Amino acid sequence: MKNGYNPFQRTGIDVFQHREETIRIVYLGAYLERIEPGSLVFIQRADKLFWMGRAWLDLFWMELEKPVTVMEGLAFLSQQDYMRVLHEKEGDFVHQHELPF
Repeated sequence: MKNGYNPFQRTGIDVFQHREETIRIVYLGAYLERIEPGSLVFIQRADKLFWMGRAWLDLFWMELEKPVTVMEGLAFLSQQDYMRVLHEKEGDFVHQHELPF
C-alpha cells in the first residue's frame, strides 16, 4: 500500500494511507468487492466530485454534507486530525479565551 494520494489515477480503485488511516477512492464505474467496516471511502460522481464518508456493511455515513474534490476531503481530514491532537494535548477548551463582557 502506498503513502499518499495519486492524482493521476482516474479509474478503478485507489488505496493509500493518509495520517494513519487507510483511504479508498472508488472511481466512476468501479466498485468495492469487500467493505472494511468503518473505512473511509471517496465515491466519484458523474460530475467528477466525490462523496466522502465511512462505509459499513449496511450504511454509508457521510463525513461532509456536500460533494468535494479529493484534495478538499484530505484537507478536511488533516484539520480534523489537528483538532484531535490539540484537544488531547490541551483539554476541552483549546484556545478559548474569556468573553469580552
